Amino acid sequence: KTYTINVTRNDITPTPTFSPVAGAIAFGTTVSISSTGADAIYYTTDGSDPTIASTLYAAPVAINSALTLKALAVKAGWDNSAIGSAAYTQAASADLTGLVLSGSPSNYTFASGTYTYNGVTVLNGVSSVTITPTGAGTITVDGTTVSSGSASAAISLTAGVEKTILIVATETGKSAKTYTINV
Repeated sequence: KTYTINVTRNDITPTPTFSPVAGAIAFGTTVSISSTGADAIYYTTDGSDPTIASTLYAAPVAINSALTLKALAVKAGWDNSAIGSAAYTQAASADLTGLVLSGSPSNYTFASGTYTYNGVTVLNGVSSVTITPTGAGTITVDGTTVSSGSASAAISLTAGVEKTILIVATETGKSAKTYTINV
């Protein structure tokens, strides 16, 4: 007699993928996890391997610090997926390449990596200044958007009273950078 035994190997649930992919992101970004056809996805944010006892994925995960996100996908009648993994870090800050202050200021020279300028002075006859920022992304001067390389609206000054001017540079996928000039 001849006996025939048919063996069918279980399919394997696809390994979870992450969007955006691993790498440097702006903190506060949410990450979506997916696995085609999976019944459920479980994940961890502490770098440990997930199991079916881990957190059930129900909505995108907010990334607020450097971490490794790992996920496991399951489907009834299929083998569990391989563990997907994505390590996230803080994206580089949006930096300006230039910041020009009108009014012939004293005690002021733009320097890469300097974000606060104290003790900047202009002559008593200067009643207002403009700021001309240069850089990528969106730049605001005292809350008003200014195009790179263009002067801001006039910022009024009062003799003997320090004026704080805030310049904020933001780029998609990067953390904002704030420059402060105290005139």
